[in-house]
Amino acid sequence: MARQKTEKSKAQTAFENARKAYADAKAKLEKSPANETLKKAAAHAHGVLAEAAKEAARDRFLRIGALRVEKAVTALAALRKVANPRSYRFTDKDIERMTAELAPAFESTVQAFQSALKNPHAKTEEKRKFSFE
Repeated sequence: MARQKTEKSKAQTAFENARKAYADAKAKLEKSPANETLKKAAAHAHGVLAEAAKEAARDRFLRIGALRVEKAVTALAALRKVANPRSYRFTDKDIERMTAELAPAFESTVQAFQSALKNPHAKTEEKRKFSFE
Protein backbone atom coordinates (compact mmCIF):
# COMPACT_ATOMS: atom_id res chain seq x y z
CA MET A 1 0.00 0.00 0.00
CA ALA A 2 1.47 3.32 -1.06
CA ARG A 3 1.41 6.14 1.42
CA GLN A 4 -0.74 9.06 0.32
CA LYS A 5 0.87 12.48 0.38
CA THR A 6 -1.08 14.73 2.71
CA GLU A 7 -1.04 18.47 3.21
CA LYS A 8 0.98 19.81 6.11
CA SER A 9 -1.04 20.74 9.15
CA LYS A 10 -0.74 24.17 10.73
CA ALA A 11 1.17 22.60 13.60
CA GLN A 12 3.66 20.92 11.24
CA THR A 13 4.21 24.20 9.38
CA ALA A 14 4.65 26.06 12.68
CA PHE A 15 7.10 23.41 13.84
CA GLU A 16 9.18 23.74 10.67
CA ASN A 17 9.16 27.55 10.90
CA ALA A 18 10.16 27.45 14.57
CA ARG A 19 12.94 24.96 13.82
CA LYS A 20 14.30 27.28 11.10
CA ALA A 21 14.05 30.35 13.38
CA TYR A 22 15.86 28.50 16.16
CA ALA A 23 18.60 27.31 13.80
CA ASP A 24 19.05 30.85 12.45
CA ALA A 25 19.20 32.39 15.94
CA LYS A 26 21.62 29.71 17.12
CA ALA A 27 23.89 30.24 14.09
CA LYS A 28 23.92 34.01 14.70
CA LEU A 29 24.58 33.46 18.40
CA GLU A 30 27.59 31.26 17.61
CA LYS A 31 29.03 34.05 15.45
CA SER A 32 28.42 36.72 18.10
CA PRO A 33 28.08 35.08 21.54
CA ALA A 34 28.16 38.36 23.48
CA ASN A 35 24.92 39.69 21.99
CA GLU A 36 22.21 39.41 24.69
CA THR A 37 19.38 40.04 22.21
CA LEU A 38 20.43 37.04 20.15
CA LYS A 39 20.56 34.89 23.27
CA LYS A 40 17.00 35.89 24.13
CA ALA A 41 15.87 35.28 20.55
CA ALA A 42 17.43 31.82 20.57
CA ALA A 43 15.79 30.97 23.89
CA HIS A 44 12.43 32.20 22.63
CA ALA A 45 12.78 30.27 19.36
CA HIS A 46 13.67 27.15 21.34
CA GLY A 47 10.47 27.52 23.40
CA VAL A 48 8.37 28.06 20.29
CA LEU A 49 10.02 25.02 18.71
CA ALA A 50 9.18 22.86 21.71
CA GLU A 51 5.55 24.02 21.67
CA ALA A 52 5.25 23.44 17.92
CA ALA A 53 6.68 19.94 18.34
CA LYS A 54 3.99 19.17 20.92
CA GLU A 55 1.27 20.39 18.56
CA ALA A 56 2.68 18.35 15.66
CA ALA A 57 2.78 15.25 17.88
CA ARG A 58 -0.86 15.86 18.84
CA ASP A 59 -1.84 16.13 15.17
CA ARG A 60 -0.04 12.83 14.44
CA PHE A 61 -1.80 11.15 17.36
CA LEU A 62 -5.21 12.34 16.18
CA ARG A 63 -4.58 11.21 12.61
CA ILE A 64 -2.89 7.87 13.27
CA GLY A 65 -4.89 7.05 16.41
CA ALA A 66 -8.17 7.48 14.55
CA LEU A 67 -6.96 5.24 11.73
CA ARG A 68 -5.86 2.50 14.12
CA VAL A 69 -9.07 2.60 16.16
CA GLU A 70 -11.02 2.37 12.92
CA LYS A 71 -8.87 -0.59 11.83
CA ALA A 72 -9.43 -2.38 15.16
CA VAL A 73 -13.20 -1.86 14.93
CA THR A 74 -13.14 -3.18 11.36
CA ALA A 75 -11.15 -6.24 12.48
CA LEU A 76 -13.69 -6.94 15.22
CA ALA A 77 -16.52 -6.63 12.69
CA ALA A 78 -14.74 -9.19 10.50
CA LEU A 79 -14.39 -11.48 13.51
CA ARG A 80 -18.14 -11.18 14.20
CA LYS A 81 -18.81 -12.56 10.72
CA VAL A 82 -17.19 -15.84 11.83
CA ALA A 83 -19.96 -16.15 14.45
CA ASN A 84 -22.29 -17.54 11.77
CA PRO A 85 -23.10 -21.15 12.83
CA ARG A 86 -24.39 -21.98 9.33
CA SER A 87 -20.92 -21.37 7.89
CA TYR A 88 -18.56 -22.07 10.80
CA ARG A 89 -18.33 -24.63 13.59
CA PHE A 90 -17.15 -23.35 16.94
CA THR A 91 -17.59 -24.31 20.57
CA ASP A 92 -18.03 -22.54 23.87
CA LYS A 93 -14.38 -23.33 24.54
CA ASP A 94 -13.39 -21.47 21.34
CA ILE A 95 -15.39 -18.44 22.47
CA GLU A 96 -13.71 -18.58 25.88
CA ARG A 97 -10.27 -18.72 24.24
CA MET A 98 -11.03 -15.70 22.02
CA THR A 99 -12.37 -13.78 24.99
CA ALA A 100 -9.35 -14.76 27.08
CA GLU A 101 -7.10 -13.30 24.36
CA LEU A 102 -9.10 -10.21 23.37
CA ALA A 103 -10.13 -8.86 26.78
CA PRO A 104 -6.59 -8.67 28.20
CA ALA A 105 -5.29 -7.22 24.92
CA PHE A 106 -7.84 -4.41 25.12
CA GLU A 107 -7.15 -3.83 28.82
CA SER A 108 -3.40 -3.71 28.26
CA THR A 109 -3.92 -1.17 25.46
CA VAL A 110 -5.93 1.10 27.74
CA GLN A 111 -3.37 0.58 30.51
CA ALA A 112 -0.52 1.47 28.11
CA PHE A 113 -2.14 4.84 27.40
CA GLN A 114 -2.72 5.48 31.11
CA SER A 115 0.85 4.49 31.97
CA ALA A 116 2.26 6.64 29.16
CA LEU A 117 0.55 9.69 30.66
CA LYS A 118 2.29 8.98 33.97
CA ASN A 119 5.63 7.83 32.51
CA PRO A 120 6.17 8.86 28.85
CA HIS A 121 9.36 6.77 28.58
CA ALA A 122 7.78 3.42 29.52
CA LYS A 123 8.34 0.58 27.06
CA THR A 124 5.43 -1.03 25.24
CA GLU A 125 4.55 -4.70 25.38
CA GLU A 126 5.63 -7.24 22.74
CA LYS A 127 3.12 -8.62 20.23
CA ARG A 128 1.74 -12.12 20.92
CA LYS A 129 0.47 -14.79 18.53
CA PHE A 130 -2.97 -16.38 19.03
CA SER A 131 -3.96 -19.95 18.29
CA PHE A 132 -6.98 -22.12 19.10
CA GLU A 133 -4.64 -25.02 19.76
